[in-house]
Amino acid sequence: MKKVLIIAQGGLNRGGIQTVIMNYLRCLHNTYSFDIVVFSKDKRDYDEEFLSYGGQIFRMYYGGGSSRLGKQREKFLRFTKGYFYLKKILKDRGPYDVVHCHNGIESTFALRAAKKMNVPVRISQAHVIFDDHNNNYFFRVKNDFLKKIINKNATHQIGCSKLACDSSFFGSYFIIKNPFDPIVFNQTDYDENSFSCPVLIQVGNISNLKNQLYSAKILYHIVKRYKNARLIFVGKAYGGYDLLLNDYIESNFLKGNVEFHSATSNIPLLMSQACYLVQPSRTESFAIVLVEAQSMGLRCFASDVIPQEANAGGVRYLSIKDDPCIWANSIMHDFEQSGGCREHYDCSDYKAETISFEIDKIYNSK
Repeated sequence: MKKVLIIAQGGLNRGGIQTVIMNYLRCLHNTYSFDIVVFSKDKRDYDEEFLSYGGQIFRMYYGGGSSRLGKQREKFLRFTKGYFYLKKILKDRGPYDVVHCHNGIESTFALRAAKKMNVPVRISQAHVIFDDHNNNYFFRVKNDFLKKIINKNATHQIGCSKLACDSSFFGSYFIIKNPFDPIVFNQTDYDENSFSCPVLIQVGNISNLKNQLYSAKILYHIVKRYKNARLIFVGKAYGGYDLLLNDYIESNFLKGNVEFHSATSNIPLLMSQACYLVQPSRTESFAIVLVEAQSMGLRCFASDVIPQEANAGGVRYLSIKDDPCIWANSIMHDFEQSGGCREHYDCSDYKAETISFEIDKIYNSK
């Protein structure tokens, strides 16, 4: 059985990148032996499931503080100590047949170590849109240098969308869509609901990036016509953004129209209680939640900065530069035409089994 070493992004918490990793693992753990390197010192959501497949978790953690200097120091430590730490793992626990990196531009140290230790398949997978245009000249030069290292040391550069790949790589790459679990997100498992007013849901970390405040402003305009309209937020709060969000909700008398649920909630069940998913993100590399929502039959309204690779026919793209009332009017118009009833979208191209077959071909390429 071939051995694969995964390099994670952060820890195995319930996030988008980690869910992609676990979807691969669930499909391929009987074919490959998986170990993983994480960048967290504490136990996270998926740790137990990962260990149940027989793999080992190796932990790297460097406390860098909250300052810009501290964060840069942490990255420097990852590039230097990380290189030697990875070489030691590859020597002591190997030989490995594949090193699969999910940590973006920071994958340089792992790919160099893997090449030095003669690992035949070395993958860098882009999960985010890497935008450094606002950085100063020094950081742009540094990042271009790191991209060249990735291109030199990776045997495969892959990503979930063209935008993600173009921003993360030099040289050739392959686009492999992010997978979802069709067994978990299966609309036939849930009763069809009828709606007297629009019910919206947004899934994702409660943060400026996901832009839940914009969703609340959409709701504000919908409630003017449908006083019982609801908005369901699912996710973990970051950076105090929830305080800003709650302040808007309370000051605009929306508290009775908004629900908050944790990231560990039964998301398919909550989706079955809604008729629209809203995703006014400021940036996304793919947005797998759009596929999950379409698999549950929800119509989706998403920011036009999100790549269209996640559209299975049920996504309408609007600009977050527009007033939220434009989104609200589009949603209400659709509701008056459709009653918010669920549709049936073909999401078969995104099934974890289908996507994992593409990953399997790469793992066996050498």
